Amino acid sequence: MDSDSFKELLSAELGLHHYEAAIAIFSALASKNADDPFVVTYLARALQQFGDLTGAIKTLEQGHEAFPHNVAIATSLGANLERNRQDAKARDLLEPLFDANHGNARAALALVRIHRRENRLDLAARVVRQCENADLNRSMRMFLATAHAELLIARGQPGAAAEYIREHLASDESPGLLIDALMEAADHAADADEKEALLREAASVVIPKQLLHNVPIQVTRAKLAIRIGNRLMFDAAVSTLAETRIDAAELDRIISSFS
Repeated sequence: MDSDSFKELLSAELGLHHYEAAIAIFSALASKNADDPFVVTYLARALQQFGDLTGAIKTLEQGHEAFPHNVAIATSLGANLERNRQDAKARDLLEPLFDANHGNARAALALVRIHRRENRLDLAARVVRQCENADLNRSMRMFLATAHAELLIARGQPGAAAEYIREHLASDESPGLLIDALMEAADHAADADEKEALLREAASVVIPKQLLHNVPIQVTRAKLAIRIGNRLMFDAAVSTLAETRIDAAELDRIISSFS
């Protein structure tokens, strides 16, 4: 890779939350530097967060074929297959990766979600415990904290999950997960006042500017707007989603769900 391309790559990495620009830059780099797995993983990340999950999976499948032993590509592919509810394929990729390295918290999070859907909370808890005993860097600790919080939600402890998120994740790291936890906590509120307070807190969660076009976060915000009957919030979320690569049928489904 020449120095100009490398500078361009770094620029795209630093500005990755500018998804459309990042996709354009990484797509150009991918055509010039087909032998660089770094380009594959970051292009897929930009595609997924901008709403093109199919494109992300296709990019990673091609990358996995070219670099079958690259852990980052295999982990990203497994995580995106899990997002797409292709659980069997995801498990086949992720279980060997996690068994080889319990510090792979991104694989752990995806496996926890699979086990949660299968109602195998014993397996989900074991994954979390194994990951907690590993030596993790900051980014991996974020995946572990998310897995831990989702396990608490699955165990019917959304209030504890929300408190765990507040303690272990920075406010700009997982706003969508915090909103989800607060909404689930509201479902189990002891009375109407507690329910109202939890939903009010969920509505007050600030979405950082750099995450404005993050599709999963905006979908969560649209669900919250429906829940509290906030048309202004809903229209803002839908307007933002319309600027992304979200599937048109999915966007129509979201729009039609506000009554």
